[in-house]
Amino acid sequence: MTLGQLLHAFFADDKLKIALIVIFVDFVLGCLAAVKQGNFRLAYVSDFLRNDVGFKLVPWFVLYAGAQVAGQQNLLIPGIDMGVVAGAAYATIIAAWTASILGSLNELRLAGGATQTVATALVAPENASPPKD
Repeated sequence: MTLGQLLHAFFADDKLKIALIVIFVDFVLGCLAAVKQGNFRLAYVSDFLRNDVGFKLVPWFVLYAGAQVAGQQNLLIPGIDMGVVAGAAYATIIAAWTASILGSLNELRLAGGATQTVATALVAPENASPPKD
């Protein structure tokens, strides 16, 4: 199977479509929760891409491609093959994104009305430390 065929299979898979929807919802709710709490930073957008796309979606693609190429090859334990590993990885990343969505929803519901100006969101330090007493 060529890389082009692997990419075509990956981008045509409904699991990827679901993952992209979940990523989008997680991103939007995370941004809304951060703005409501007053700690949104534009640097978090690239952080989100690195963590959720680069460190979750890309590794799943590698396992997905392995399952497409050698899906029926048993790994050390009979019945555990690359398809099972790729499926477990997919379930894990979906669970992580779902937990993040639930956390953002909780912050939106419970946050105490903190607001933030656009100027603060654009120019504040990336990881501002809490004020000292």
